[in-house]
Amino acid sequence: MDPEELQLRVLRLLSDNPQLSQRQLTREFGLSVEPSRHHEKAE
Repeated sequence: MDPEELQLRVLRLLSDNPQLSQRQLTREFGLSVEPSRHHEKAE
């Protein structure tokens, strides 16, 4: 799935389920947010 398609799917999912958390979103798409959190701490 290309980045634009992923972004569109995430926006549609959020539009239909605005209560979803970041954790639920990442589970839905099989993604991980851990590297980005690590990066934020490192800065």
